Amino acid sequence: MSRGGLQIYNGRETDYIPPSDYTNPYLPGKQYGYNNYNSPIRYEDPDGAYNNKNRLNQPRSDEPAYSESGSVNDKQPWSYRKICRRFAERTSMQGIPYIHASKTWFSKGAWTLIFLVGTGGMIFHLFYLFSVYLAYPKQTKVELGFGALPFPSVTFCSVNPIRQSMAKLAGEELRELLEEVKPANVQKLYQDEIEDALGEIVAGIGPLIRKKRFLDKLKVNRSSTRVEVEESEHFGEDDWERIGTKDEADEIYENFYSLYNAEPRHKRLRMGHEIESMLIKCSFAGRSCYPGNFTQITNSHFGNCYTLQTSLFKSRRSGPDQGLEVILFLQNHEFIRGITNGNGIQMMVHDRNVMPHPYDQGIAIASGSESMVGLKLLRINRLGKPYATCQDVAEFQKLYGAKYTRMSCQKFCEAILIMDTCNCTDPFKEEINLKIGNTRELPHECRSQKDSKCMVSTERRYETGDLKCACDDPCEETKYVKSISARQWPSKHYADLLLDILCNKRGRTECDSYEKADDRLLAQNFVKLNIYFEDLNYQNITEEPDYQDSQFASDVGGTVGLWIGLSALSLVEVFQFIAEIINYTCCRRKSPRDQQRQNDKKQNESEMKGFRNQNLKQ
Repeated sequence: MSRGGLQIYNGRETDYIPPSDYTNPYLPGKQYGYNNYNSPIRYEDPDGAYNNKNRLNQPRSDEPAYSESGSVNDKQPWSYRKICRRFAERTSMQGIPYIHASKTWFSKGAWTLIFLVGTGGMIFHLFYLFSVYLAYPKQTKVELGFGALPFPSVTFCSVNPIRQSMAKLAGEELRELLEEVKPANVQKLYQDEIEDALGEIVAGIGPLIRKKRFLDKLKVNRSSTRVEVEESEHFGEDDWERIGTKDEADEIYENFYSLYNAEPRHKRLRMGHEIESMLIKCSFAGRSCYPGNFTQITNSHFGNCYTLQTSLFKSRRSGPDQGLEVILFLQNHEFIRGITNGNGIQMMVHDRNVMPHPYDQGIAIASGSESMVGLKLLRINRLGKPYATCQDVAEFQKLYGAKYTRMSCQKFCEAILIMDTCNCTDPFKEEINLKIGNTRELPHECRSQKDSKCMVSTERRYETGDLKCACDDPCEETKYVKSISARQWPSKHYADLLLDILCNKRGRTECDSYEKADDRLLAQNFVKLNIYFEDLNYQNITEEPDYQDSQFASDVGGTVGLWIGLSALSLVEVFQFIAEIINYTCCRRKSPRDQQRQNDKKQNESEMKGFRNQNLKQ
């Protein structure tokens, strides 16, 4: 038996006879493609490809072959169709196997629609989950604790920056101002001004002219102050600083502070109040502390300030007797009247190693009183990026030797902006400039009119937001919540006792004037502070992610499982399917065997074509 030139003998294939050698004189029968006697001869291509030994290789087609069970035969050559069918048959993903196995178009279409709807629902649900997760929501957790607490640092300043007895050390301009603003001189000027104003109201002379003449009568040289610079420019037409008029007393204070801060640092330290003269009693939990435990700093408004800070102070019990007790002698006879118009101190409670800002954040403590300051500890831990923005305190402390606070950051940043813009330093920020000087070389102070204009302009741009500083809240912060109460103190008998203690320490000369003073004036020279923890309970306020990573992963898994039945292993199957498609598309190459098979196929097709043409001619 033969077919298309293929010789079959006893059910076995024999060698292939090329068409050129085929000389059968008989017309082929129907089994060889002949339909009837009058129709032309038609030969069919054999279902196979031939190798170089003219042996039939089965199958010839590139379509994937299937096993008897109908599944894909993995031993057959790869193709897109085979990869897709293989995935559809073996995946654990819901829907796709039913689409592949459906026998009718209706069933196949229904399952396809169901799968697409499920995929759409999954995508919408996943979009919602990702939008919530990428918003990085956070929540606040409050924890209460109990235990021994570290005692904070305490800074206090006298409201009088210069002692009257040391004013002689000041420069000429400052001494002239202090002389002119004595209450007797100012009172006489006010009386003269009032008398002149009564006549000038009728003449229509405005308050600005009268104010200028009043200041001129003080004989104060204002050329080196910030007042003229601020009034001349840098304020908009709708700003209150430009519309409103400045009070005469405020201008006197600004002149004084400008001249005071122009004095050399060592002079200001000598002119201010000394802790050795002020401190009468200091104790913590009943144990004495001494002037040597205090650190001296300077402030542009209060002069000398003193900070009590030690790591040894720890409160193990609550109550006033377990806290800090300080009694101060204010030396009211040394106050400069006309500049210092009140009695008392400025006090600030702050965390250890934090740079104090008593003028901005301190509280006023009146003289002649005992103030009870109850504390509660509050710790705050904030989340950084991507949930929020907070500042790491380590870098700031490494640079400037002080813990980071938002107030400190703003003041340091403003001082650096002035240095970079004007190439000079703000004399009102001396303590800050000294710390900055540890990291860079400091320029001269802003004293000239040009420097003052530049400095005020830079401050104005910073206030309006033209110049910005990245001063976020610290990631870790310790605060002390204060509750303050006060009572009149001391009594007459206790004031006499304090005066005796003071006189025994400093001699009778300083005490003579106080022994003749009445009880009220004597009491105004003393102030008592009791600073303590109300209880040893403390609060920890911690920011935490509101949407944890584990919860997000669980929600994503539940979503894909709900809509299309995907599990973690199913996802691996999808990734493998995608990888196989990519690999087949980008990396498929014919092996030498496949290439030889293709060449044999082309040769067989060419020979069969010649064979058919030869038989047609015959």
